[in-house]
Amino acid sequence: MISGLKVAVLIPAYNESDRLSGLLARMPQDVVDTVLVVSDGSTDGTPDAVRMAGGVVIERSERGGPGPSIRDGLRYLQGIDCEVVVVMAANGKHSPEQIPDLVVPLVEEGFDLVRGSRHSAGAYHENIPWHRQILTLVFTCLFNLFLWTKVTDATGGFQAYRLSVLDDPRIDLWQPWLGRYEVETYLFAKLLMLGYRWKEVPVRITYPARGQTYTRARVVIDWWGYFRPVVLLSLRIKH
Repeated sequence: MISGLKVAVLIPAYNESDRLSGLLARMPQDVVDTVLVVSDGSTDGTPDAVRMAGGVVIERSERGGPGPSIRDGLRYLQGIDCEVVVVMAANGKHSPEQIPDLVVPLVEEGFDLVRGSRHSAGAYHENIPWHRQILTLVFTCLFNLFLWTKVTDATGGFQAYRLSVLDDPRIDLWQPWLGRYEVETYLFAKLLMLGYRWKEVPVRITYPARGQTYTRARVVIDWWGYFRPVVLLSLRIKH
């Protein structure tokens, strides 16, 4: 807990038992009250690894992708009166030691959303495949164009926000069209469009070494899923 706010870390995971054990051991105990892992149909013992490391686990029987997993996790955290949630990856590319960098601005500066950026001044990234780097830059440029904003990293998944934003009736994460990869982009775009206070902070991102799985997103289908909320919201086709 920090400044009286209950903080949870939410991690969607699919078959990440080996990496999660070390990741959970590095959580800053003076900031984080709850670590929640949503096992998205894992078959490798991920739930057991989480429990052994002292985390809480939700087990999804079928894979739905990170979006539905995050949504299930947020519903659980709302039920335990959590006030701040930090979302991060299960594969170790995000550093738990930087969680305070995301949470402190929410508490001390009154922001509603703080996002980690691998492209802002002072940021660092390692082992990112060249084609993914190009895709993230193109995505960010299009995001800025459609929403008339200035973001340096629109695809960064390392972020913290106040759970109270989900009480806004103009934000509906549970719409059926929000699927595998749409949820995070939808929430980010809606918060910007609705005028919530936000900022980016530089983060260090280390992708797994060559030959290890760094993403399960399909290049065409899932990248369109990432961007679809931006198009549909900006054109007012969806809300």
